[in-house]
Amino acid sequence: MKISLSTTRLVLSRILLVCFVVGIGYAFYSTFFASEMYTDAPWGCAIEVEPSVLYKKDEMIRAIGLIPETDPVSYQRLCEYVTAIGPTDECGSMATACAHMGTRIGFGRSNYGHLPGANSDIEGLAATIVHETCHFHQGHTRKKLEIKHKDDKSTSVREAECYGRGESFLSALHAGRQAEHASEYGIYEDYVQ
Repeated sequence: MKISLSTTRLVLSRILLVCFVVGIGYAFYSTFFASEMYTDAPWGCAIEVEPSVLYKKDEMIRAIGLIPETDPVSYQRLCEYVTAIGPTDECGSMATACAHMGTRIGFGRSNYGHLPGANSDIEGLAATIVHETCHFHQGHTRKKLEIKHKDDKSTSVREAECYGRGESFLSALHAGRQAEHASEYGIYEDYVQ
């Protein structure tokens, strides 16, 4: 039995079409529905970044990547306490994000890029992660010391402490970038004086 050239072309074109459709489907699925893992072996970090309409997974991963050099203590705590970052409606209507369910940071709305001092959405995401990691640390510290909630600092004091942590992160991030820029042009000595 001899197969004609036109039949061979038809079969090959259908195979290519199926491969193309499967590829597009996979790209769509992985972009909008599949989680992605952020890993940093030296720090023992493995965080699942869940898909969301509030942020792009690659933006979240870049935001996490800003933290280690700028605030190693917060990054160490992030790697220790947090196993997942994703969307949630459990933060309440006013919250941008919240630390909940033991080891997860949830994002409830998308105004993180408008944080005072954040020059981009990625910086705002990173500062929000630092802020929520601070809450995980506060909770872990209270549990470790067996302090009851009523005996601990008031909620507003705890919240102020974490806002301060996020603001310090942004200040350190910008100072590091200014020093990097100054040294690039050979004016570092003028910058530090």
